[in-house]
Amino acid sequence: MRSALAFVSTLLILASACSDYDGATAPPYDRPPAPMPVEPPGPQPDAPAYIRSIAILAPDSVLVAGTAERIWVVGLDSSGRLVDTLSNARFKSSNAFSIGVSSEGILTAFYSSFAPFRSDVTASAVVHGDTLTSTKRFAVTSAAPARFDFLTALLPENVRPEPIVSAADGIVYLTLADSRIVFTLLWSHLTGRPIGAHIHGPVDGDRVAGVLADFPMGSEFDDHGVLRSTLTAESIRARDGRPPISLDSLVTLIRNRAVYVDIHSAENPSGEVRGTPFASGL
Repeated sequence: MRSALAFVSTLLILASACSDYDGATAPPYDRPPAPMPVEPPGPQPDAPAYIRSIAILAPDSVLVAGTAERIWVVGLDSSGRLVDTLSNARFKSSNAFSIGVSSEGILTAFYSSFAPFRSDVTASAVVHGDTLTSTKRFAVTSAAPARFDFLTALLPENVRPEPIVSAADGIVYLTLADSRIVFTLLWSHLTGRPIGAHIHGPVDGDRVAGVLADFPMGSEFDDHGVLRSTLTAESIRARDGRPPISLDSLVTLIRNRAVYVDIHSAENPSGEVRGTPFASGL
């Protein structure tokens, strides 16, 4: 069932992609930007001091998968004017697979391969002995590059020789550009931070193969994140005492679906999510 949902999600991502990719190389470690420091909104000078309701204020209600933003909870008077910013609010997300929210009010948009790609975030605060609540809907939009040649959902049930039981999720987009492969790799809800991500092959079907190329996965990443970078000839490993294959040969294996991509964690060192890239058709 989940695989079918992942396929539908992939089609939605494909439909949303456009074709104006400029071929620019992304920086090696393009982590989700940290929430910008935002001053809490101040009260309106003529607002009465008595709070009748609360509201959630956010820079945007649509977040790109892999990014984060700060939200604020404010108290309003009976006319809807801002009285004060509240620091005692508690938060709850109706769909933690798509939107996570910390006790400090930091929203994180997770990549998810299954709908809905949105969440209702509810804030509650005790004011003058009364518990007041407010709910705001946030949506997650695709982090896909403007153009890509191959993609695959990365799922725990695809891991071999035995599927993994995990909430982990991921996707990778590959774009051919001169003597390199530009990629965008997203993951979420791993059992821990990723300890490696690779292209494996050559492989036929659901078998297991050695590492062909390494994604430059740094140690600073969390159990969710996004990595945008490039693979070049230097990214390909030498194996069994033989020189590494060429980048053209790697591209040929990708075209023939003779490779798979996986992400490893400390709890699942043999791979926690896996998928076989296929041509996007765009």
